[in-house]
Amino acid sequence: VVIVENVPELLRSCAWTEASALLVGAGYSLVVLRINAAACGVAQVRRRVFVLATLGCDESVLRAVQREVLSKYNATPKDARTVRDCLNGSKSTFWYAARNKQSPCVFSTDAPCPTLRCNCLSSPPPVYVARHDDAGPVNAAHVLTVDDAAAIASFPKGYFDGVSKTAAAKFIGNCVCPKVAETVAGWCK
Repeated sequence: VVIVENVPELLRSCAWTEASALLVGAGYSLVVLRINAAACGVAQVRRRVFVLATLGCDESVLRAVQREVLSKYNATPKDARTVRDCLNGSKSTFWYAARNKQSPCVFSTDAPCPTLRCNCLSSPPPVYVARHDDAGPVNAAHVLTVDDAAAIASFPKGYFDGVSKTAAAKFIGNCVCPKVAETVAGWCK
């Protein structure tokens, strides 16, 4: 079994065209799975593509996994785990740096977090121009700690003890969330 994980844009790359041709040429059967981490019990909307490539596996098993993913793991469930669940219900909003100047930076804790990136532990800048779609004032927003971000990404409590804030943020921003990895591993098994 070969597992490839990346952002959905991977499938439009020349590198993927070449890699998939190599796998198929070597006799592997492939299925592409579009997975939203929120559907795996993670408190963030993190959409990723997983490619399962198997050698000697009954192709009908791969197609059954693909159908299950399409029906259950692609969208954000209405009962998805929220940031508030990870913060023990103590805060109503949190700060999370926007990808661009048009995106909000203050989010409600009553929903899953957007995809955590390597800057997930940054603090608000000294001068922040509020956006119309911020969930509240920046001065009342909780700034995520390493433990908060780890919980949002589904790491066990204390996983990053003794790790610098910068290293933990980079790890969390680039990770395959443990609950997602567990789900994918279950299909491989």
